[in-house]
Amino acid sequence: MTQLQLDVILSIDPEKRRTVLALLASQVRWDLVRFFRANPFTIHTAQGLARIVGRRVEQVEVETKALVHESVLRRLSQDEDFPPIYAYEPNADLRLLIELVEQLTDGRLDFFDELRKTLADLDQEVTARSDCPHPTARAKTASHRRHSARTHR
Repeated sequence: MTQLQLDVILSIDPEKRRTVLALLASQVRWDLVRFFRANPFTIHTAQGLARIVGRRVEQVEVETKALVHESVLRRLSQDEDFPPIYAYEPNADLRLLIELVEQLTDGRLDFFDELRKTLADLDQEVTARSDCPHPTARAKTASHRRHSARTHR
């Protein structure tokens, strides 16, 4: 990861970083996000999406439900007698985050994993900092973790 990429990630609000981490929870989930971003007016069932992205239907069903929970997709059909139909409907902030992550990963699987790990480490850092009672100790912990993230690339 380049210094510029790391700086961009560090500039993202911690809450939004958690959202990005949720979007990157699995390669299947990110594949679905990328598909819908490239085809924003598409509506599909999990079965149709599975064929399109080349994944198992069971995987896609789990990930579409998660993306509905993350407010990236909206379930259009509520009738239990028919398969759910999904549409891409993130809000403007989420659209920008998705675009940013897509630019950062540039479709590279190796960078996808590195980005996910960096975000998870930063999330742990924020949690540790909030658990640490002394401000100086919090700053030292944050500085140490950022230095480690840069040197362990």
